[in-house]
Amino acid sequence: MFKQVVYSFICLFTIELYSQSQYKIPVYENKRKIGNINDITSSYCNDCYAIYRYKIFNKDLLIKIPVEINELQNGKIAQNYLKGICTIVLTKKNKNTIIIKFNSIYNGNSYWLDISKINGQLYITKKFKYSNSVHHKKADDGDVESFLSTLICSQSLRIRIKTEISFSNLFEKEDKKNICFDCPINYTIDECVRTQQKKKKFVWK
Repeated sequence: MFKQVVYSFICLFTIELYSQSQYKIPVYENKRKIGNINDITSSYCNDCYAIYRYKIFNKDLLIKIPVEINELQNGKIAQNYLKGICTIVLTKKNKNTIIIKFNSIYNGNSYWLDISKINGQLYITKKFKYSNSVHHKKADDGDVESFLSTLICSQSLRIRIKTEISFSNLFEKEDKKNICFDCPINYTIDECVRTQQKKKKFVWK
């Protein structure tokens, strides 16, 4: 019984810490703080952004993502909340590389950054993204068939990180250096990448 009480307390304490940390993520507009993520707001956001703090390989980094206003119904009252356009997930790729994944809250799009430790410094060594798309394939009779697809783009980089990573600077502007390809939606992302690397043909159906 005592163990159950302790376990319940730990769970509640952990959830509370998580909620507080989420609540205290600051939101800025033109370098002026206007609130925190999940705050109710009465103002409009013009180029608003949130600053998340993470420790990666013992280095404190600031991750800057755009913020928009989401209207949610609270009983009979519609209220506006400050919301980031994506969630952030960190996963370990190997002992020297962490992947930062920005997952859109609006669709299935995802944006990844490989953060690698090289000679004691942190670098962005790759960016990778996938999004919903439509692939147009020319049929044998000359007609064009359209298929729902996943557009995958990647690019090798070597950008030294000082203190801040900006989502907008890396992903919101079209980059002609990206290597992109369409993949059928019935393939997993891993299957898409492996098939492309082996230079095999995708089966469109």
